[in-house]
Amino acid sequence: GGYGFRAGPWLRGELREFLLEHLRSQRSLTRAYYETRVLDRALDEHLAGKRDHETLLWTLLSLEIWHRTCLRG
Repeated sequence: GGYGFRAGPWLRGELREFLLEHLRSQRSLTRAYYETRVLDRALDEHLAGKRDHETLLWTLLSLEIWHRTCLRG
């Protein structure tokens, strides 16, 4: 039961630039935590519709937003 939330299509659509700015840009506060080659491949595969990395990307985007909101100080 319950309501399903599908972020994957949203990340490919309306949130595409937001996602890239938060996870791929020089301004990213969390990018250094990851193997950037793996992160970039996941982003590319998801945005091209080749693989569904919805859970991973939504989680990383949430962490980046949390960093920008709570730890920027």
